[in-house]
Amino acid sequence: MLTLTLATFVPVIIAILIPWLATPAHALPSLIKLTSYAPVAAECPSSGLTRDAIGLCSGEAEYRTNRSKVASQHLREWFTAVNKDMPEKDRFEIEKGVEMPVIGLASSGGGIGSMVNNAGLVQAWDNRDSSSVKSNMKGFYQSISYHAGTSTGAWLLGG
Repeated sequence: MLTLTLATFVPVIIAILIPWLATPAHALPSLIKLTSYAPVAAECPSSGLTRDAIGLCSGEAEYRTNRSKVASQHLREWFTAVNKDMPEKDRFEIEKGVEMPVIGLASSGGGIGSMVNNAGLVQAWDNRDSSSVKSNMKGFYQSISYHAGTSTGAWLLGG
């Protein structure tokens, strides 16, 4: 019977490591090459590194314009669907031409349980997901323009 112990592998590990440890640093691949953390001289850009916080940048303004068309339509559809199940006196009234609000959702951190909880909320609100139960919140996720997360809340968003 062959018994393998740590003592069996130590000479093999040492035999592999000794040539590698003896290799001069200049012979190692560039991925492993050690570099200094000391600052180096560099050219500064001619424009500033920051932008004046006056209004939205052009890309964000374009996103808001395009997203508001889609999100507003989904919010109107969601209100219409919710109104069907409500008594007349409690129904939402949406006037034509009224600008709909910009809605954002923040997913908190707090570990894997928090992420699963946030994922459940998105699943319950997303009308593209037919596997979750029918609820009066179904379809609300499509009216959200921004979804951000911190820590494990960002994991949900792929970050």
